[in-house]
Amino acid sequence: MMSGMIHLEPFLNPVSVAILGASRNPRSFSYRIVKNMLDLGFKGRIYPINPNADSIAGIKAYRSLSDLPEPPDLLVLGLSGEYVMGVLREAERAGIRNVIITAPDVVDKDEITDFARRSGIRILGPSTIGVINLKDRFAACVLPVRDLKTGGVSFLAQSGGLSGGLGWWRAEGIGFNKIICLGEGCDIGEVEALRALASDPATEVILVYLDPKDPDFYRELETTALKKPVIFLNPSGKVSLEGVIVVKRYYELFEIAKLFEGRLRIDGNRIGVVSVSSGSISVVLESMKKNGLVLAELTEETIRRLRAVANPWISSFNPMDIWPPVELSGEDVGWRYTESAAALMDDPGVDGVIVILELMEEIEFDLEKSFRSIVARHPHKPLIIVCWQIEEGVLERVRRELLALDIPFYINELERPAEAYAAVLRYGAWREGRVPVPAVTG
Repeated sequence: MMSGMIHLEPFLNPVSVAILGASRNPRSFSYRIVKNMLDLGFKGRIYPINPNADSIAGIKAYRSLSDLPEPPDLLVLGLSGEYVMGVLREAERAGIRNVIITAPDVVDKDEITDFARRSGIRILGPSTIGVINLKDRFAACVLPVRDLKTGGVSFLAQSGGLSGGLGWWRAEGIGFNKIICLGEGCDIGEVEALRALASDPATEVILVYLDPKDPDFYRELETTALKKPVIFLNPSGKVSLEGVIVVKRYYELFEIAKLFEGRLRIDGNRIGVVSVSSGSISVVLESMKKNGLVLAELTEETIRRLRAVANPWISSFNPMDIWPPVELSGEDVGWRYTESAAALMDDPGVDGVIVILELMEEIEFDLEKSFRSIVARHPHKPLIIVCWQIEEGVLERVRRELLALDIPFYINELERPAEAYAAVLRYGAWREGRVPVPAVTG
């Protein structure tokens, strides 16, 4: 199989696309393919094909492949499986070289594989939801592509349900780049797709969930990990791969990815902790201990600053327990949270800070305004928020403010930040040759 991003470029960033079977029905999958391209602002040429329509979603429609003004870079088939082989032969005659088959009801998949090998036409699918490329504003996808945040996380999956449900993670602030759903993988398989993402400069971290068919896939995962982080979901947890972060649970893919992607630089295990609850602090400290993280020793200047915030009876300043406030007000609680986080983030001996945020309406404060200067002073230093038992209405406001600040956060998961932080730290150490392999999480 060919390797490298260039060989999948027509699938992920085509100049022209035809959608055969495009429907005028806004509820149909084939209409959604066209609509996604328009919603994303795709700059290429779009050719809906429907013999019974003059236009689809406001775009001129064509009666057949032979009526198109040019052979498109990519042909997406939005019709049932019984028509697929006939259309593939027609596509070959029309000079089309790249095809996505979305139909889940293709009976003879070996016939598609044989056709691809004989004709040289590259085929993704069948039974795929398609592809998404947020960086280049393109999607050939049967499911709605919400306004996902564009970033450095790419996802390779076999299941359309998993790769298509990523809109749920939009609220978590994860920035996606490319999403490839292989479906049945009759031609383009997991090794070629993984190599494409590995060679893609816009992809910072790769998430993988599939049941490999190619015996070389595990070796390819290890090769890719030498270039960039790879997080592989293996529910059994029995797979051990050199350099690859193996997780057992679906959500772990994204909870670790959010610390790899973007501006943060995680390179030390000395942590500062702030909370209003000794109970939540205990859970975080236990998770830190299990994952090789330690409480940072503070400078005298940091202790001086924290003492000005702390209650008189406080004698230990990391972890920093700021409860109770002088009064039940957002002004006082916000000041304590902000000053404590700022002091720890300013300390050169602190590699990262975990703030356990517990709020209700009476003690809510403007998080974006309070933490903006901290993030500005330390754009690459990890400041991680745990939203713990926050009232629902307050939580939505907090979420928006954290997204605006680009601060990674976890909701009602006290153990996760230390687990994710440690996974990133171990991967970096492995890349530098200080440890043999990253630990398996979960």
